[in-house]
Amino acid sequence: MLLKIFKLSEYLKIPEKIISKPPSPDLLPGITDEFAMGLNYEVIDRVLFRFLNGEKPETISKELNLDKKLIDNLYLAYANSESMKNLPLNLL
Repeated sequence: MLLKIFKLSEYLKIPEKIISKPPSPDLLPGITDEFAMGLNYEVIDRVLFRFLNGEKPETISKELNLDKKLIDNLYLAYANSESMKNLPLNLL
């Protein structure tokens, strides 16, 4: 998935400075998302894909040979972001 995003950004002629900038949660200067989560984006994408398919953190941790605490933390962030994926109720 990341490779497709980089290819699209090249096609759209997005400046290299933006493409190569590490994602950041903007909590503290110099802290990247990967550092904050303890996993790189390739692994995070694989784990999130499995969450979307209904797999449990325990199963994912065992199958990918990853620390269960890291997967649990990622699942918590995933579950807490659920409200951001839905449109707000329309007040009529």
